[in-house]
Amino acid sequence: MLSFALAVRFSLEICLVVVALWFPWHHLTGTAAMAGSVALTVALALTWGNFLSPKRRVEIGGLARLLLEAALFSFAAAGLYSRGHWQLAAILIGIAFIDKLVLVAVEGRV
Repeated sequence: MLSFALAVRFSLEICLVVVALWFPWHHLTGTAAMAGSVALTVALALTWGNFLSPKRRVEIGGLARLLLEAALFSFAAAGLYSRGHWQLAAILIGIAFIDKLVLVAVEGRV
């Protein structure tokens, strides 16, 4: 069960990266779209890698990690929703929530 939940978590991380690339591309034009996509994706990757990944460099505590993770998924869902993809936004939030519940239940920590 843990392996499946971690595989789902990795898939959700990939979804975050895809939304970070896609969102500026559809809200900006020209060079700004490309620069915005790259900047947002790099910021997301650095944030996830430094604060949320299993091999994170900075320990911020369980509650802060939970809130940061919820914020990232909420921003991604808001980006999808703003472009009219409310079904994808709901699926992303729903799967992220359920997967987090499973991980907490299996691992016993936030």
